[in-house]
Amino acid sequence: MAASATTTPGLAGGLPEIRPLRTGTGDPQIQALFSVRCSRTKAESAKVSAELFCKVFEQYTHVLSENGRPIHILAQREVAASQVKHVQNVVASMLTESGCEDCVPKAAIGNAAADLGLIIAVLDEKRMKSRDARELRRTDILDQVLFVKEVIVPGSDPHQRGKKDATWEEVLHNIQNFGIRAAAPTFQLELDDALEDALLAGSYIPDQEYDSWTLVSQEFFAVTMETYFGMSETRGDGLSGGEYIYIRRADMEVADPKTCGLIRRFFKPDSGLPIAPNVRRPNLAHPARGSNDAGGGIHD
Repeated sequence: MAASATTTPGLAGGLPEIRPLRTGTGDPQIQALFSVRCSRTKAESAKVSAELFCKVFEQYTHVLSENGRPIHILAQREVAASQVKHVQNVVASMLTESGCEDCVPKAAIGNAAADLGLIIAVLDEKRMKSRDARELRRTDILDQVLFVKEVIVPGSDPHQRGKKDATWEEVLHNIQNFGIRAAAPTFQLELDDALEDALLAGSYIPDQEYDSWTLVSQEFFAVTMETYFGMSETRGDGLSGGEYIYIRRADMEVADPKTCGLIRRFFKPDSGLPIAPNVRRPNLAHPARGSNDAGGGIHD
């Protein structure tokens, strides 16, 4: 019997509003942000100053985990409210159980991510290069950062023109690194087993610049997710993310059913942002089996 989908407390009464990020506020979630310690990889635990956060970001919202602690979402002033809400919706979706039989429990994953102080950050390239942002990036307090131009809102002009939304990929990297690895190690082992099969079969060809198994694993999960949810169908090279040889779910279901099963257990059926139906797809006679020299990489 299929499990019923559950949601995080942050979804119970609707998602929280976006508000200004500033010091001196009584907002308990913002105060929790200012208490996050950059201790995941540093030998000594330390806090980033509230002032530095406010120099880099001007907007704040969050999604609550089951334990009542927030997963923080920060954005600079220039990020549209619709983009911030889209990021928030994606985080909330990934913390909601898929509802399928043997679905991956999400409460522990969300709790781990919140306990570790996960921050989803949205910046443009100019702000990323600023002195304050560079100082913040020198700590280990941020994981994958989303670029503004990569956050494609459903139904927007960029979406209708065929622009791929990178929000799902980057949020997944954060959730995997902060939540899955800490709280769902058995599922992570299953992902790694599917990755090993794909490497042996030649269906996944990781970028040669990836310098760790962790990075290869997170990119594999992301590009296969994008294939499954119709986000890679316009790739002219036939490679999802430039690395996975299937760009259509139908081909993936036949050739890589193990990974398809893992995706169904983790994601809700309405996950992802498929390429708009009006956008032309390439007429590929066979799935690509070449190298990934044609482009791709983390943000394709």
